[in-house]
Amino acid sequence: MPAPRAYPDQLHERAVREVEADVGDRDERLATAEREESKQLRKEVVELKRANKIFAPGAPLPDDLSACGCRFR
Repeated sequence: MPAPRAYPDQLHERAVREVEADVGDRDERLATAEREESKQLRKEVVELKRANKIFAPGAPLPDDLSACGCRFR
């Protein structure tokens, strides 16, 4: 009887696919660096859309000015 595995087979297969994508052997998957870049760019888009909404011409000022990073005394 083989020794029990520390991790499930699915986890091992996923790790193998990820490594293959990182070295370029799998074209259908994004490499880890590409996934991280995409994630960061999506966050940036959300932030820019929020800023555009705040600073749009004729847009009312938000009740909470800290949302736009403004500090008034």
